[in-house]
Amino acid sequence: MIRREVQWTNANFSEANEELCIYGGTMGSENIRVDVWDGDSWENVFADLTNGWNNVTITSYLTSSTFTIRFKGDTETGDAVQDSWNIDATLIHVWS
Repeated sequence: MIRREVQWTNANFSEANEELCIYGGTMGSENIRVDVWDGDSWENVFADLTNGWNNVTITSYLTSSTFTIRFKGDTETGDAVQDSWNIDATLIHVWS
Protein backbone atom coordinates (compact mmCIF):
# COMPACT_ATOMS: atom_id res chain seq x y z
CA MET A 1 0.00 0.00 0.00
CA ILE A 2 1.47 3.33 -1.09
CA ARG A 3 0.06 6.60 0.25
CA ARG A 4 1.62 10.00 0.53
CA GLU A 5 -0.14 13.15 1.64
CA VAL A 6 0.91 16.68 0.68
CA GLN A 7 -0.50 19.79 2.34
CA TRP A 8 -0.33 23.51 1.64
CA THR A 9 -1.01 25.75 4.64
CA ASN A 10 -0.91 29.20 3.06
CA ALA A 11 -2.71 28.66 -0.26
CA ASN A 12 -4.34 31.58 -2.07
CA PHE A 13 -7.98 30.46 -2.33
CA SER A 14 -9.68 33.64 -3.55
CA GLU A 15 -8.74 33.71 -7.24
CA ALA A 16 -11.10 33.02 -10.13
CA ASN A 17 -8.91 30.23 -11.54
CA GLU A 18 -7.32 27.54 -9.38
CA GLU A 19 -5.56 24.43 -10.66
CA LEU A 20 -3.61 21.57 -9.16
CA CYS A 21 -0.60 20.90 -11.41
CA ILE A 22 1.52 17.77 -11.08
CA TYR A 23 4.52 16.99 -13.26
CA GLY A 24 5.10 13.26 -13.55
CA GLY A 25 8.29 11.59 -14.65
CA THR A 26 8.66 7.84 -15.10
CA MET A 27 5.47 6.09 -14.06
CA GLY A 28 5.07 2.54 -12.82
CA SER A 29 2.72 0.02 -14.37
CA GLU A 30 0.12 0.41 -11.60
CA ASN A 31 -2.12 3.49 -11.80
CA ILE A 32 -1.46 6.25 -9.28
CA ARG A 33 -4.53 8.11 -8.07
CA VAL A 34 -4.61 11.65 -6.72
CA ASP A 35 -7.34 12.58 -4.25
CA VAL A 36 -8.18 15.91 -2.59
CA TRP A 37 -9.58 16.33 0.92
CA ASP A 38 -12.87 18.27 0.74
CA GLY A 39 -13.17 18.67 4.52
CA ASP A 40 -15.26 15.51 4.97
CA SER A 41 -13.87 12.88 2.60
CA TRP A 42 -11.33 12.16 -0.13
CA GLU A 43 -12.42 13.04 -3.68
CA ASN A 44 -10.58 11.66 -6.69
CA VAL A 45 -9.24 14.23 -9.20
CA PHE A 46 -6.85 11.98 -11.19
CA ALA A 47 -7.48 8.28 -11.81
CA ASP A 48 -3.92 7.94 -13.14
CA LEU A 49 -1.07 10.38 -13.72
CA THR A 50 0.89 10.44 -16.96
CA ASN A 51 4.37 11.63 -17.91
CA GLY A 52 4.47 15.42 -18.19
CA TRP A 53 2.01 17.95 -16.79
CA ASN A 54 -1.29 16.77 -15.31
CA ASN A 55 -3.58 19.74 -14.55
CA VAL A 56 -7.06 19.83 -13.01
CA THR A 57 -9.35 22.59 -11.78
CA ILE A 58 -9.67 22.60 -7.98
CA THR A 59 -11.85 25.70 -7.50
CA SER A 60 -14.58 23.72 -5.73
CA TYR A 61 -11.99 22.15 -3.34
CA LEU A 62 -9.67 25.08 -2.65
CA THR A 63 -11.91 26.91 -0.18
CA SER A 64 -9.42 27.77 2.58
CA SER A 65 -5.70 28.40 2.98
CA THR A 66 -5.16 24.73 3.90
CA PHE A 67 -5.32 22.31 0.98
CA THR A 68 -4.46 18.60 1.18
CA ILE A 69 -3.96 15.95 -1.50
CA ARG A 70 -2.84 12.34 -1.38
CA PHE A 71 -1.15 10.06 -3.86
CA LYS A 72 -2.44 6.51 -3.67
CA GLY A 73 -1.66 3.30 -5.53
CA ASP A 74 -4.66 1.97 -7.45
CA THR A 75 -4.41 -1.54 -5.98
CA GLU A 76 -4.72 -1.34 -2.19
CA THR A 77 -5.31 -4.99 -1.27
CA GLY A 78 -3.65 -8.12 -2.57
CA ASP A 79 -0.94 -6.10 -4.32
CA ALA A 80 2.05 -8.44 -4.47
CA VAL A 81 4.23 -6.16 -6.66
CA GLN A 82 5.76 -2.96 -5.30
CA ASP A 83 5.59 -0.20 -7.89
CA SER A 84 7.12 3.28 -8.01
CA TRP A 85 6.31 6.61 -9.62
CA ASN A 86 8.35 9.78 -10.11
CA ILE A 87 6.58 12.99 -9.15
CA ASP A 88 8.87 15.85 -10.13
CA ALA A 89 6.71 18.81 -9.06
CA THR A 90 3.36 19.47 -7.40
CA LEU A 91 1.98 23.00 -7.26
CA ILE A 92 -1.18 25.07 -7.03
CA HIS A 93 -1.51 27.56 -9.90
CA VAL A 94 -3.95 30.42 -9.22
CA TRP A 95 -4.76 33.51 -11.28
CA SER A 96 -7.55 36.03 -11.82
